[in-house]
Amino acid sequence: MAGPFNVSRPGPIRTQAAAQPTTNLQEYADRLVRLIPAEVIALYTAVRGFFEIPKESPGAAQQAASSIATSPDSTQIQLFLDWWPFICLLLVIFVRAWGTRSDMTNWRTVQWLAVFVAAVSFFLWVNVTGARFFGWQGLVQPLWAALGATWVFLVPYFYKG
Repeated sequence: MAGPFNVSRPGPIRTQAAAQPTTNLQEYADRLVRLIPAEVIALYTAVRGFFEIPKESPGAAQQAASSIATSPDSTQIQLFLDWWPFICLLLVIFVRAWGTRSDMTNWRTVQWLAVFVAAVSFFLWVNVTGARFFGWQGLVQPLWAALGATWVFLVPYFYKG
């Protein structure tokens, strides 16, 4: 049995009860969903949201945010936030390696190109959202956004499994 993120090349239409042949758009959407690491993106966003300090918060929320920023723990929080994208990138590689195997009992069947595509997608997504890997700026924000959008749009056309 193939893993849940295994990307398969479009094959001949198979006859199944109540099944309809897939269209190019359905195949594109299927590859798109399998190549974007949504499970780790959700984890990354949720955990990062616990530690983000709002720039402009009214009233009590502003006081709580400023007390967090000036607390002795703020250095530890910043260190964690610097490492969090890298930790999640490792999780993307692990989860996608596990999930792209064509034989769930054999690690030699991992689709490494699909793992690479998911890792690049995550890397771009982190930078598009304004976060950085260890504070590395790289490109200006609009360029990250253009690069991320282009990557997500084009990859399913070129990577077929």
